[in-house]
Amino acid sequence: MTHNTPEEKSPATTTDMAKSPWPEDPLPAVVHFRHGWSLTAAFLLAIGVITGQIMMLDILPSRLLADQGHMLGNLVLGFAGLGAGVAILLLLYSWIRICKLLAVIVLISTGMGVLIHDRSHLPELVMLPDHPVTVNLIITESQRYRTNRQQIKARIAPEDPLYAIASTHLVRLIVPENIEALYPGYHITAEASFQPLLPQLLPGGFDFTEHALRQNIVAGGFVRSVHAIDDHGTYRFARMRRGFQENLYAVMDTEWAAPIASALLPGLRASIPAELREAWRGAGLAHLLAISGLHMMLVCGIIMGLVRVIMGLNPVFSSHVSGFRVAAITALPLCLFYLIFAGIPVSALRAFIMLGLALIAVYMSRRGITLHHVAVAAIIILLSAPSSLFGRAFQMSFSAVFALVVAWNLWLTHHVPRPRPWFIWLWRYFMAIATSSLIASFASMPFALYHFGITTSWSVA
Repeated sequence: MTHNTPEEKSPATTTDMAKSPWPEDPLPAVVHFRHGWSLTAAFLLAIGVITGQIMMLDILPSRLLADQGHMLGNLVLGFAGLGAGVAILLLLYSWIRICKLLAVIVLISTGMGVLIHDRSHLPELVMLPDHPVTVNLIITESQRYRTNRQQIKARIAPEDPLYAIASTHLVRLIVPENIEALYPGYHITAEASFQPLLPQLLPGGFDFTEHALRQNIVAGGFVRSVHAIDDHGTYRFARMRRGFQENLYAVMDTEWAAPIASALLPGLRASIPAELREAWRGAGLAHLLAISGLHMMLVCGIIMGLVRVIMGLNPVFSSHVSGFRVAAITALPLCLFYLIFAGIPVSALRAFIMLGLALIAVYMSRRGITLHHVAVAAIIILLSAPSSLFGRAFQMSFSAVFALVVAWNLWLTHHVPRPRPWFIWLWRYFMAIATSSLIASFASMPFALYHFGITTSWSVA
């Protein structure tokens, strides 16, 4: 009979410890996610969306798209679904190569189908009277505009004669400064004059008309006077945003501070003066005016910090429950509320999806920053809003985040943690911030040059 010494372990014990990655073994620096299937899927979906856009612009007749675009999109999506079913059957019979080929065809067809389906649902331009008329409007969104004016988005009320022309689509109107604040949910009778949407000014330039149509806006114009206001109390989130903006203007400088705060917090940017917007763009800070990852991380960080402080006040409870997990699962619905409060822009949606996946990963004791999360966010956005692929928000947001996550994973692969003096740690901290800014700026620079025609190389410092 033999006995193991304290330094020795039985083979069974050694084998069990080798098989158990938790809690003895730390999490790996880089998470390999099934050979990059999500990145491949996102890339193929993007190819399908681009192919669908080319077909819409150059190949398919405009009359066919106008009359049967909806049916064509459904047909392509049906073909993709049929291919997916065949691929699953082939997978059951272990025909892997044919299954992969079919998966490629299915993903590209899906991208084409969702793009054609999305574009076929765009509203058509309408011709509303360009002379002053009395119209009944239902305000759906409002915000302050430059020089103390207001900008409202409204539907024409069903009882108004113009409803037969505009239907349920929106009109965007500028309200003069001598009219009281108009909140979402107001039903107003106003004298207004309508104008057609601004056309595309340069070939290949920004298409103002399509951008407005994607927001369901079919006409613009001006409000000259308001005769009656009836508050129905609807559109709660939009009213909350406008009320928050009014509170900012009540306590802050209305010329500079309040417009910037309105853009940074509730995402209302129409009140920023043109010269101030150009100054931010020239300084390379214009991206901060759009709700994105920075804003989401600040909200999430504040919530998680408060939750952990509150849990720390009760040592008995916090000793039995992981404070980090509770903070992560508490921050998720509150960040969702902030996303809806900000109006769900593309950059904020991308940030929320990645943040949500990271918080779920933290709750499950997994790493939260991987290319898998970037790819899943891209897939969700491409399936829900495929035309956003051609917008500057999608391109600049995903290019910067993709480059940062790649650099982060490369750094984790080669980084060996060891004790260092405090001044070395401080130096590395500031160098990491500068390097991150440099990486994000270089990654998004081609898209910034294409969309804006300018770049500020000195702003990365």
